[in-house]
Amino acid sequence: MQMGKSQADKRRDMNLVDQFGRKWLAAIDRETFDPTGHVTPAGWSDPLSTPSQYVGVPRDEHQNPQMGQAFVDFPRWIADQVQATKDWKVRLWNIGRDLQKNAFNAKTAETDEYLLHLTGPKPWPASEVLEQAAAGDKRLLGLKDLDKATRLLLGRIELEDLESVEEPEGEPEPSESGPPPLNIGSNKEFVASALRRGFTMKQAQHMYKELRASLNLQEA
Repeated sequence: MQMGKSQADKRRDMNLVDQFGRKWLAAIDRETFDPTGHVTPAGWSDPLSTPSQYVGVPRDEHQNPQMGQAFVDFPRWIADQVQATKDWKVRLWNIGRDLQKNAFNAKTAETDEYLLHLTGPKPWPASEVLEQAAAGDKRLLGLKDLDKATRLLLGRIELEDLESVEEPEGEPEPSESGPPPLNIGSNKEFVASALRRGFTMKQAQHMYKELRASLNLQEA
């Protein structure tokens, strides 16, 4: 009596190359030739943490799979992020109106630490970042090392990046010894200082956490 095929028999691991020349490792369904489960970068680091749902096998005009190839569906991903961001903003504003009533200010809601805590994280990465990647930005695509500007864009701030952040208009001019330091006396003061420098709330909170951890290690 012939035994039915197991899940392992119905799949095989393959290396796929996407439209940017990047390799992915995927388990491919032997019948549909579509990836199943998690698709992972093969030999490179993905700054965008691309969800597996947006990586597929392209098909020709006859719907035949193009074996060995992958396609990152940036248009669908971008559309999903645009909608997710709209939904997030509506949730943020609804929470703000419920709590603050007539005092709610939509222009400053995204810098209100308490409202952001209640609303949850803003969808990441931003659709604008994905559009830049889809246009071929090699750093966002993981084809070149991240520089400071790209780390800032992604919210992946490193401590050394803080030393070279330019002050926007209205801030004190840097002295000969360098730019004035961010205020790390408290979370609130640090976040306010970082926001004045153009960082987002999420970036500011992450920087404060990493900086405090670093200082604690130095003091130990």
